This record gives sequence, C-alpha cells and structure tokens, in this order.
Amino acid sequence: MKERFFVENKNKFVEKNQKHKYLLEGEVTYKEIEKGIILPAKKKESNAYQGTFKGGVVDKKFKFISGHKRSVEEMNMSIEEGYKVRKKEIKYCDETVVYGGILLMSSFGHLVLESLSRLWYYVDNPNCNYKVAFLKIRNLPDYSYGFLEILGIPKERVIIIEEPTQFKNVIVPDETIHAWLGYKNRYIDIYDAIRKNVKPAPYKKVYLTRTKLKDIFDVNEKFFEDFYRRRGFEIVSTETLSIRD
Repeated sequence: MKERFFVENKNKFVEKNQKHKYLLEGEVTYKEIEKGIILPAKKKESNAYQGTFKGGVVDKKFKFISGHKRSVEEMNMSIEEGYKVRKKEIKYCDETVVYGGILLMSSFGHLVLESLSRLWYYVDNPNCNYKVAFLKIRNLPDYSYGFLEILGIPKERVIIIEEPTQFKNVIVPDETIHAWLGYKNRYIDIYDAIRKNVKPAPYKKVYLTRTKLKDIFDVNEKFFEDFYRRRGFEIVSTETLSIRD
C-alpha cells in the first residue's frame, strides 16, 4: 500500500520524525514545597505567536520550581520562570495542595493532551483529598471540570489561581507529556483511569455529526446522518453531552 503524506517535503518530514524519540526516559516523581507559592500566569514579551509566560510554583524565596513545559516555536504558552511579588500581595492558605499545571483552553484537544499531565498523582493516591490548583490563560468552559470529576476530583476541590497564593505545602508532580517533544510511560495511566471510571454506552456503531455546531463548514452533513442512520448507526452530537457521556 502506497503511503501518502500531506506535507511539503515528504523525505524531510519522514527523516525528522523517524529520528525523534517521543518516549522520554526516566520515572516521574514529585516534590513537596513547604510554604510554596503559586503565581498566576503572566505573559512575557516574546516573538512567539502566543508568547511564553511567567508564573507557576516558586518556593518562599521565589526560586522557580515548575511551570509548564512545551517544545514548540509558535503558540508556545510555556511557563518558564517565576516572578517576585510584594508580601502584602500574597494570599495565604493553610492547606496542602497539588499543583495541576495550566488549563489550556485554546482548544479542547490541548486540554485533553496536556492539562491532565500531572494527575497521575491522584491515580497513585486514589484516596487523596488534597485540592488541585491550576493556572489558566483564558476563561474556563464548564467541560474543563468533567475529566477531573471522572478521576474523583469534584469541582469544589479545584482551585483556579488568580492571585499569588502561598500554601502550607505544594505537591508538584512531574509532567508526563511535553507537547511536540515527548511523553513518559505514566502518561497513559491517567487516561486508563478515566476509561475505567466510565460505563460504556450500548451502541455498537456511532456516527459523530457536526450539524449542531454553531459554526459549520461541512458539506452534505445531513446526507451522511441519514446514510448512517439507515445502516443502524446512532447519530451523536458530542457537544451536547457531558464529558462522561
């Protein structure tokens, strides 16, 4: 079978991607930062399309601990360093939290791909009642919390950091994926846990329609709905369902 690559230069594309090893070596672990501070994401001056950010976890002396790591030249959205704030600007919360990283809302796909990356900690500690603290760049749609709830983290245990906040302790699990760079073995464990907590629907054949989207650019979608319906497919508009459904 002839392979087809929709790229400008097939040989260059194949050579580059065959050489890249996406499975990253090393085991994931976590740090516990006493009196750790979580800083909201703040955009840096940058030539990248979406820029890079300051923020993330720093210790009580503002030494940078962790943010969000990616490997991409455009639409970067990495958090590469912290920043200092005056003591009076820091809110204090006398509890231990888990740093969840950043909820990337530029697309649903990147929420799924990257924003759950540190939640292997809850897979390993299913009885953990610590809240999880996330950063954000944009406003969060309701579906943001669906995956967390399936993992056993209800919305009331989710903190969105909107002002510098110091906690009694901040647990910082390693990321299990860096977009465009690679992933670690534990990455799939998060999604296995989600899958195990969802009861499958009874349908054997499903067609995912786009007719109920607000902005639709597809041609003949109604034709395909009817075509597959006649053949016993369940017609589903995923945007009308909960994440669990």
